[in-house]
Amino acid sequence: MPSLLFISTLITVAASLWLGAAVLFRKRRNTHRWFFVLMNFSIALWSVANYIALRAESSDALPWIRLVMLFAALQSLLLFLFIFTFPDKKPNLPKGWTGSIIVAGIVVMTLTLTPALFPDITVENGLISPTVSWGTAVFGLFALLTIGSATVRSISQLRQARGILRLQWRYISFGLLTWVLLLIFSFASTVIFSNTYFVQFSSLFTFIFLACTYYAILRHRFLDLQIILQKITARVIALAVLAFLYTAVGVIFLELTRREFGWNETPSVFAAVIVIILTFGALRDKLVALLESLVQAKTPRVKDFHHETTLSDEGRVGLERFVDVFTEELKKVVAVQELEILAINRRDQRYESIRGSRSLPAQTELISWLKAKPNIFVKEEVPYLLEELPGRERDRIEKAERLLDQSGYAAILPLATREEVWGVVFLSEKTSGEPLTVNDIRFLHELAREAAYALENVIMYKEA
Repeated sequence: MPSLLFISTLITVAASLWLGAAVLFRKRRNTHRWFFVLMNFSIALWSVANYIALRAESSDALPWIRLVMLFAALQSLLLFLFIFTFPDKKPNLPKGWTGSIIVAGIVVMTLTLTPALFPDITVENGLISPTVSWGTAVFGLFALLTIGSATVRSISQLRQARGILRLQWRYISFGLLTWVLLLIFSFASTVIFSNTYFVQFSSLFTFIFLACTYYAILRHRFLDLQIILQKITARVIALAVLAFLYTAVGVIFLELTRREFGWNETPSVFAAVIVIILTFGALRDKLVALLESLVQAKTPRVKDFHHETTLSDEGRVGLERFVDVFTEELKKVVAVQELEILAINRRDQRYESIRGSRSLPAQTELISWLKAKPNIFVKEEVPYLLEELPGRERDRIEKAERLLDQSGYAAILPLATREEVWGVVFLSEKTSGEPLTVNDIRFLHELAREAAYALENVIMYKEA
């Protein structure tokens, strides 16, 4: 039976490598993402070293204990740099501080490998405890400054942030604070009371932070990884299920062929390998598709606008009815405070409000952007968009953001087909004050796709 230490280490290593790989293979990478990748990989290395140190014989334990402290110092440094950089491209520190912190981290990491930290170990009641020296105080001070500052920074950012960033910081701060308090307790027990009992639970302490990060990604678009993480999750689960399935079936097959046909292991194994080669690809694809559909939240079904929009000779009743149906469908799922729909007037080359006075030239930077990328444009996500776009595209985004600021709305949803952007919907914030979630955006895309063809029919009928 695997021990709790082994299970917790395995889960933590898998989760940290999972998150690190998800960011590493994401096309859009910048400084805070690199810090996040390295931090997760250092957590995986620390977890493995911690497991070996706790399982090692007393004569071999000291080098592994020093490695544990080395990776702990690296974690502290990378966590500090990530928290002080996210969501920007460069650390938000006074000039020269970043380099000084990195140099201090390298010095402390070097110190952990010398007798200055732990010169020796003692064994008491079967528990191995390191003997502390002056280097332990230096390590503790460095960890306190970096992790403590990161915790204070995350709480400060939580209080100042708005919208989706606030929700992201909420879960990151909770996970970080819980992790820090538990690690302080474990470190104090080791250094002050020479009690290493709680060290075996260190991987579980770390997993709390990773779990909160994972939740922030899936629910609140932290680091914009929800899609790739869903795909990775589906593939890993599919491989685990197939491995279990093939193992179970293989054992049964080998036993049956031995009893019924007297086969030895060689032909049975050969036959099993042929079956796996022939079936693995198809089973994997089917299972991944099924799991991806389960991992992704269900999108509420959208009403068929073609049957709900009534036309008149002037086409105006059709537009009015379109607004009623669209508003009704949208507010069933996404309760926004208000919305305004503009439909294109192709004769004047303007987008005109169906029930208001707002109008918009068809040749604006915003419309050009929506034609090129017909997705919802959310003001809160502008910093993320600016990270990955070239100069000209950034100018478009900044002009679109200014237009949103002037309008007082929080998002723009294009109603576009392949040929044309037939309308734009200005959306205010949700009545709850919370930002749009992943599920909200998925629903809005589905709604916009259905509504665009209905609006096209209404406008074409009006122009005929």
